[in-house]
Order: sequence, then structure tokens, then C-alpha cells
Amino acid sequence: MGKAFAYRPRRRHAVPPARNPREELYDLRADPYYMNNLADDPGYSDIKKPLREKLMEVLTEQRDPRVAEAPCRYERAPYAGELQDFQKDEFIRFS
Repeated sequence: MGKAFAYRPRRRHAVPPARNPREELYDLRADPYYMNNLADDPGYSDIKKPLREKLMEVLTEQRDPRVAEAPCRYERAPYAGELQDFQKDEFIRFS
């Protein structure tokens, strides 16, 4: 059987970075409860890269506002409040 992985990037939402990592990658067979985030483990970069590319391809095809709009409608009222100072730096870096 092949391995099962879940990949979830964190977009530029108004959520403190300490609560949600920028990216998440889990080996669901070894870690079914999503306890060990492998996204920063260099040993998994060969798995993470095609998952990231596929995700961006799908989001672009579907014209997801988080990819197709700048700034994204979900990053301002009524969906989100004002960015705090620590979030503004991250927003600019990942825009």
C-alpha cells in the first residue's frame, strides 16, 4: 500500500502564527491523529513539493479568491478584522 499524506498550507488569515503553522504535512498511516507536523522536515520535501504544486494548480483553476485576488476578499471586512502589526509583516511576505 502507498503512503497517505495530508498537506494544508496556512494562508494569510488573521490567526496568530503560533496557533497555526504556515504549512502542515502529516503521515496519516503513522500519525492518524495529526500530532507530528512533518512540513519542516527536509526528509519530506520530495513529497511536499508536488502536493503544494497540485494544490496551487487546483486553486488557480477554480479561481479561488485566496489565489486569484489581491488582496483577497477574505482578508478584509466583513470576513476579517484589521490585521495586527505582527500579521502585516507576514501578509506582505507571503503576498
